[in-house]
Amino acid sequence: MQSSALVFIIDDDASMRQGVGRWLESVGYKSEAFESAIDFLARSPHPGPCCVIVDVHLSYRPRQHSDVRPRHERRSGRFSSKTVHLR
Repeated sequence: MQSSALVFIIDDDASMRQGVGRWLESVGYKSEAFESAIDFLARSPHPGPCCVIVDVHLSYRPRQHSDVRPRHERRSGRFSSKTVHLR
């Protein structure tokens, strides 16, 4: 993976964020983890290639918008979305 490439993890379960982050590191990927979509969106845009792993059962909190894609599109002007569901 390119040195500027980054995997973002969005999950409200701390143990899951930590486990996925450790697994990615063990196979050579850099990652950043976030508790919520709002926390992720508060981060400045990543200039290089990236991937986002999102918990599809992310808890909803009032006043929190968890739909990452439309806001990311407005921010970066580009977004390639591929969805993979893991059970």
